[in-house]
Amino acid sequence: MNDQLEAVLGNLYKLVCDESIDEVSIGAYHDVSVKKNDSWHPVQCFNSKDEYESVINALKDRFSITKDQVSFSRYITEVLTVSVVLSPISIKGPSLKLTKLPKKILSLEDYVSLNALTEKGKDIITEIVGSNKGILCAGDFGSGKTTLYNTILNLLPKEKTLVSIETTPSIVFYRNLVTRLMPRGKDADSITEVMSAAEESRGDYITLSYLDERLSYPYIDLVRNNSVGVACAGGSGPVNVIDRLIRQSVVSSYGYNLEEAALVVSEVFKYIIFQEKESGSERRFISSIHEIAFEKGEIKLKPLYAS
Repeated sequence: MNDQLEAVLGNLYKLVCDESIDEVSIGAYHDVSVKKNDSWHPVQCFNSKDEYESVINALKDRFSITKDQVSFSRYITEVLTVSVVLSPISIKGPSLKLTKLPKKILSLEDYVSLNALTEKGKDIITEIVGSNKGILCAGDFGSGKTTLYNTILNLLPKEKTLVSIETTPSIVFYRNLVTRLMPRGKDADSITEVMSAAEESRGDYITLSYLDERLSYPYIDLVRNNSVGVACAGGSGPVNVIDRLIRQSVVSSYGYNLEEAALVVSEVFKYIIFQEKESGSERRFISSIHEIAFEKGEIKLKPLYAS
């Protein structure tokens, strides 16, 4: 931490410097809580609404937030993120969350020790990561797919260059040769701008933290012509993830039909690794790995691993 950061965060600076605090959540200037050891605790931080709003304004200035933006999420440092929701979306006034990203990324060995992957699954993923082919890391809401995505990113060959497109501040790198990009906003111009920057950066891999309807076609079109893709995607199962991706590509492209979109998806992504959360518990595990193939006008998922 430094003096410049203290000037932006004001009274919050002492909280983020406290090693025992993982998150800070603020619903209003008098509603501040910190998370320690997975438990939330109320704290006194601001004496007035003006003190709190001065922090919000400093963050808006730091990240060049425009008047029409009612929410934003950014990296303050590589391991500290901030998410802000402004009025009128946030009913009580600006809400804010500060999150410290994990200091350690799960390895495949960690997955095995946590009973989230077998040795066979670890060997398959190791082979896939070394294949220089596109990978989809996928899962439903709350499955831990971003954790899986972080693991895969940090397993990619260290001699390769990465261009990381990050739509939310949730990625942690413990490697070199990484160019990190974040769209200014969610509009079409911002998407075009970040895709152009990614193309100019010329990475061996171009990675995307989350595929949605705005980004599917621009990203797939970029990777198809330039490098190897690794991306994170949501869905209730591998088939659902692929189906959503194909349909998103049709909607956001300039004339693809379903068969053409399926072909392009299969050209960009050769494998899908799916993670789940076990029903009724907090256990998260890699449930399946499939090879993605295009046969007779449609995508076929060929099973390589099932837990």
